[in-house]
Amino acid sequence: MGWTSLESDDRLKLWQNTIQLFHEAKKIGFIGPFKKAGFTDYQPEPIMKNVEGETGEPDLVSWNKSGDWLAIELTLRMESKSAKLTTYSTLDPRHLADYGVSGIATSPDVIVSRIESFDDGPFCRILVNDFLKVEGEGRLRNDVLRTELKMAENSDLRRLPSIPISLLPESKGNELRRGIVDQILQLFESSSQGATPEQIVDNALERLANRVRVERKGRLVKRVRDELDSLAGKELALYIEADKSGIYRARPSLNMDHHATRLRVSQILESWAGTPTPYHTPRIDSYDG
Repeated sequence: MGWTSLESDDRLKLWQNTIQLFHEAKKIGFIGPFKKAGFTDYQPEPIMKNVEGETGEPDLVSWNKSGDWLAIELTLRMESKSAKLTTYSTLDPRHLADYGVSGIATSPDVIVSRIESFDDGPFCRILVNDFLKVEGEGRLRNDVLRTELKMAENSDLRRLPSIPISLLPESKGNELRRGIVDQILQLFESSSQGATPEQIVDNALERLANRVRVERKGRLVKRVRDELDSLAGKELALYIEADKSGIYRARPSLNMDHHATRLRVSQILESWAGTPTPYHTPRIDSYDG
């Protein structure tokens, strides 16, 4: 069963707002608490193990220059993640070498990020809905991070610049479709030279594009290619085509300056992808880092 429209939109919001905490928006004077604490880099979905050989795959890991690191679970499920978080707390940091990180010998601080509060046992929890909330920060060993999270509490996340991530590594179904609609619409701009599925995925993943594991991105590219092939053969057969090199583009015979043509393409894609539930993400700036 695929995700519902509301659930998949909330998942995107959960990821966007969590990642915002690693970045800075100078024009509104915001520096994310993770960045303030020195955690400026992160890796989505690394495969790691603990000393007993148990596998753990946190949604995000991050590290600083002091040899500290974080394992973060992002979830919408209203069920305890205590068992999974306990596994994360025993992960072997030597696996970080697979991502170019060395010299870390400690166990991670473990955090769960949610939209709504739920009891996950003895772990720190951040709530990243409209306003940042922090619960159980005393369970963090990193004093600086604990302080920065509490100082950032009640930050209005709606005021932050929108991070243009529209696709997540595990997206599929209607969530994937909604995540690439904007990229498909760009094929119909007069300046467009077309795009490959790989380019569409990279643009939709935005700052996650160079961090996602190769095999995970490969599966995502295949899903996007399958969706584009289906569109070109069915819903948008009159509007897009693919050449032998795998570039998808608008058919050259189209008059995309004609209002009715643009409207029809938009209507087809809206029906194809499902109508998302919007939430407030004003584009007032871009992140500085």
